[in-house]
Amino acid sequence: DDVPARRQLAFALRLLERAREALAESRILARQQPLALEAQVMHADFAFEAKEASEGMRVLDAMAKLAPGDREVRVMRVLVLGRHGRGAQAAAEAEKALAANPSNLHERLLAARAQQLAGKPGKAAAHLERAIEQVPDSLGPRVLLGQLHQETGRWAAAAAAWRETRARFPENPGVTFAYAECLERLGDLAEAESVLREVLRREPDNPTALNFLCYLFANHGLRLEEAVTLVQRALSFDPDNGAYLDSLGWAYFRLAR
Repeated sequence: DDVPARRQLAFALRLLERAREALAESRILARQQPLALEAQVMHADFAFEAKEASEGMRVLDAMAKLAPGDREVRVMRVLVLGRHGRGAQAAAEAEKALAANPSNLHERLLAARAQQLAGKPGKAAAHLERAIEQVPDSLGPRVLLGQLHQETGRWAAAAAAWRETRARFPENPGVTFAYAECLERLGDLAEAESVLREVLRREPDNPTALNFLCYLFANHGLRLEEAVTLVQRALSFDPDNGAYLDSLGWAYFRLAR
């Protein structure tokens, strides 16, 4: 009856690709916790993964019947459908909910996610752009738009989204790092360096910025001695960080050391 132990067992079986055994454990968990959303979602996920789609749908339908007005249940239903090749159904359900409440920001963001899961990045982007119009001073929808463009390899569109976001949130380093990544992808190394140095002017000991600038230089064979110095400073704050050690090794390699 130990729920945490059974959950660990189910995930271990899943990692071992023993999907039917993992499903059997998730069924027991769902019976042990009939009102726990996490347990029911796990059961549905594992059913789809074990090629028992009808069982997965029964679980999702039962969740919706048990709590017909619960938004969290509906969100999880959309995400589970989208994760398991039913993106079109997920998108249709999300769009129907949005049509019933078109001014609701959360419904629009869910519709954007559903369209992304359905393989419709253009429709997802349109929803996110509308969300930005609704709440122009909110960071969330802007970050989602930039990430969407990046995930689909639309680097110019991503750079434009991050550039606009950065103009509104100039002191957010995460936005700057995302923008710098897009600039590097587009070959604008000078501007990528410039925005990273701007972070370091505000935060001279920001280890992520130090590492990022080192990696930018090492990737393109630029100022390699400075690259080593930069990442060594980052390592002085976090000496066991694997990403920073990787950058140091890369810079040394580029220096033929």
